Amino acid sequence: ARGRIGRGGDGGEVPGHSKRVEEGATVGRQLYVLTVREDRCRRGTNLTPVNAVQVCIMGILTGLFWWQLPDDTDEHIMERFSILYFILIAQSNAVVITSVNTFARERQLMMREHAKGMYHPLPFFVAKTMSDTVNTLLLPCFYATVTYWAVGLKRTALAYVVFLGAFALCILVAQSLGLALSCAIPDAQVSMIVAPMVILMLMILGGFYIKFSSIPAFIRWLSWCSQARYGFGAMVINEFEGREFACAPGNHVRYGEGCPLTGEEVIRVLEMDSLSVGQCFAVLMLMQVVLRVGAYGAMRINFSRLRQ
Repeated sequence: ARGRIGRGGDGGEVPGHSKRVEEGATVGRQLYVLTVREDRCRRGTNLTPVNAVQVCIMGILTGLFWWQLPDDTDEHIMERFSILYFILIAQSNAVVITSVNTFARERQLMMREHAKGMYHPLPFFVAKTMSDTVNTLLLPCFYATVTYWAVGLKRTALAYVVFLGAFALCILVAQSLGLALSCAIPDAQVSMIVAPMVILMLMILGGFYIKFSSIPAFIRWLSWCSQARYGFGAMVINEFEGREFACAPGNHVRYGEGCPLTGEEVIRVLEMDSLSVGQCFAVLMLMQVVLRVGAYGAMRINFSRLRQ
């Protein structure tokens, strides 16, 4: 017998869910069919013409607002600092909400299909992870690339690659956070309420709105749980390390104590010197793994409850 994956609650076909998995199919076959299906679904959700136009407009406007920032004096350091954080939060927030929304719509369908024995949880989760990794990054990375060169951030190929790597890892962690919240909270409406609160708290603790040393000691440890701290920290170090900035007219030093002002001094004053770029990358990759494993564990628990 064959089980069709992708019937809606009313019996109608859900767009992009037309692939079939034979009952008793091998894990490899399940993974292939589910990956194709998930890829079609994500393209239909993330890579729509509306989303593409929105990202293009956002990229153009952001580039115009921060167009070709001068780097001849220290007056424009804060502008560089702010655009790096804006690039990060503008896309991270959207990715978390999209992730929660998407999984909330898929949850009941997925559980019905699993209850009918159409596939095992692991192939589904691996397929979803592979599809999410590609489709979640395409438009945000396009936006980040347009903005990077329009703003005039550090003009070297290596700096751009490091920037894009930190940005992509942070986006993937945000997406995994949304998925983990959706898997852990059975009620879709509750997950939609909790997700914005969690991502807002993590963004506040990222090091832009308030310095780490200014956060009350009893809650400061939470900043180490913020993906923004590591993504933003890597971006700041990448942007300012190895540079020199002349002081503004009148020798008024805004950051540090001497002229010319070094990028290392800026990084120290902004309290972004606790970790290296490599360490930030390592922590982000670890967070990605932990959140994905946690999401899978929560999903397995939900499946187990369904079978009881």
